[in-house]
Amino acid sequence: MIAFQPADSQSAEDFTGEAIVDEEIQPRRKGRVYWRGSYWPARCNLDVTLKPEEFVEVVGIDNITLLVMPFAD
Repeated sequence: MIAFQPADSQSAEDFTGEAIVDEEIQPRRKGRVYWRGSYWPARCNLDVTLKPEEFVEVVGIDNITLLVMPFAD
């Protein structure tokens, strides 16, 4: 029997970086960001609303939804 191993496994660190909000992200609701050349669904679990054109930090992924946070001032 041959064990299956994915050819290209990704770690959580692959899902970090800077993104820009494309569609408003309300607290704990999905919006959309532009990240690494593609549009992604995104969610922020803080009590903040992220507006279009705001830069955010990608901190992880949940299924296909990026988890984002506002940049600290």
